[in-house]
Amino acid sequence: MLTKALSDVHRILILKFLRNHGSGRFTEILNGIGLAPRDVGKYGYHLKMLTEAKLIRQNENGEYQLTEMGEELLDYLYSCVS
Repeated sequence: MLTKALSDVHRILILKFLRNHGSGRFTEILNGIGLAPRDVGKYGYHLKMLTEAKLIRQNENGEYQLTEMGEELLDYLYSCVS
């Protein structure tokens, strides 16, 4: 599940957006990663994949944020490219 969740550049961009912004609502992230409004269906799928992989979650305010596992994964990925 984890490798599938990381197999699309848009999902990586979502993770990076959340790391840089702390959290974000659906539309904020959509605009932040440069997806067009016509791509909302695809975008919803990306969020679902990341949520099912336990890399992101929705908080009580409806905002998406990285989970601890998502943070650790990004730390690892960044250490590999440094």
